[in-house]
Amino acid sequence: MTKLTLLMTASVVLLAACDFGYHRGVGFTGIDGEPSSVAQADAEQGIVSRAASSSAALASLPSIVLQADGTSVDKLAGAAISHGGRNFNDALPVKLAGQDHMLSTVQVNSVLFAVLRQPAGNPSRMGSGAGPAFLAAVPQLTGCLAASEAFASGSAENPLGLAVPLDCS
Repeated sequence: MTKLTLLMTASVVLLAACDFGYHRGVGFTGIDGEPSSVAQADAEQGIVSRAASSSAALASLPSIVLQADGTSVDKLAGAAISHGGRNFNDALPVKLAGQDHMLSTVQVNSVLFAVLRQPAGNPSRMGSGAGPAFLAAVPQLTGCLAASEAFASGSAENPLGLAVPLDCS
């Protein structure tokens, strides 16, 4: 293989490996009714963008930061649950086990928790099995691993809220 062929092959492979972000197209063009440019497609149909993942949407929300007495994880989790977000300003709406919940992040004494609560105005408790379902969904919802089990506020079968310490390292 000559040096020129090797250099061209390496260039093609390196450029193919580059990712320049999300690319949006307009689909097949040339038939009447099809948009012929991205600008025309945006003007006719509105802008279509990639939906943000739940972990990216959660990262865009501010974490609630608290200082609490005590050092045990269950006491810190209780403080996190009581201050967890319940509206769209500080929490992300998620559906878990067929129910609507609000997901937020709360940092208590430098321990970060994912907190799941009922939306504001919903006084009901979570269904049974919400704790294990939330624990299993934490990596997908937050992009972090669960550092321990889920802590519940109220009864374990029908909690008012759940908190899971996160390991985001």
